[in-house]
Amino acid sequence: MLETAVQNLRTETASFSELLYVTMSAKDPEGGSSFVHEFLPQVCFQRRVHEKYAWEYWISSHLFHGFENAFFGLPHLDMFNAVSNPERYRADCFLAFQEMSTKSSSTDEMAQTILQCSRFREFCRTKFLQVITSCLEHVLFGNFYHSCAIIAHGKFPSNVHHVFHRFLVVAKAVWILHKLAWSFEPPARIFWATPAMHYDGAIMESVMASEDLEKTYDLAKVAFVIAPGFCVRNTIVRRSQVYLISESANVKFSGDVEESQMLAASSIHAMAQVSTIQRVTT
Repeated sequence: MLETAVQNLRTETASFSELLYVTMSAKDPEGGSSFVHEFLPQVCFQRRVHEKYAWEYWISSHLFHGFENAFFGLPHLDMFNAVSNPERYRADCFLAFQEMSTKSSSTDEMAQTILQCSRFREFCRTKFLQVITSCLEHVLFGNFYHSCAIIAHGKFPSNVHHVFHRFLVVAKAVWILHKLAWSFEPPARIFWATPAMHYDGAIMESVMASEDLEKTYDLAKVAFVIAPGFCVRNTIVRRSQVYLISESANVKFSGDVEESQMLAASSIHAMAQVSTIQRVTT
């Protein structure tokens, strides 16, 4: 069940990042590349089309921030139930997962879900303003209608742009996955591979075909992390998704990776050695 939810999220994220990449390229062929190189200046892509993976990195890094917190660390959401009655909170999380999983992702259904669930609404509001910066919004939408409605009135616009709708679909997938993760005891955890680390198939999966690298995976290192991996207790459910570059590539990596978004790669690798890596299919 958890693996299915992770795969669904990755599918939706890839679709949304592709939409952003294509839309930005169509509106300003150089603008999209310029934006990518602002937050990944150290990466030289094997192919220009690989910039879509940078968009996935951008989306995931914001949407997963706070995932290890029961309420994503959002200031408007209280932690009382999670702390005072964790067993009840786990049951509530699983119920919320089941209920939202049955809802369609149509524009009308999403509008109703946002209207009925204040916590999900706050999550979407916060993450939208992080993922879609004012610069991106102007290029993608041609105006600031969406952010103005969200910031000034605390609600979502009635005339929804298709890019905004696709964002909500991804946000919903993250929210559902978070609810499912927190229904476990202990909660399912995320981990991030480390940039510049040599490729390790036990904890990483590459988004690239081996022919896209000058050499084999054994001689490759992580340029950036596209999506976190997931583990339950000592079992790795899904490996962290990474974009690889050749070991010979001359790249300087930034060391300021947020500790809250990753577990030390060495500890994850050790955990994988302690127990046989199994794929959770329940």
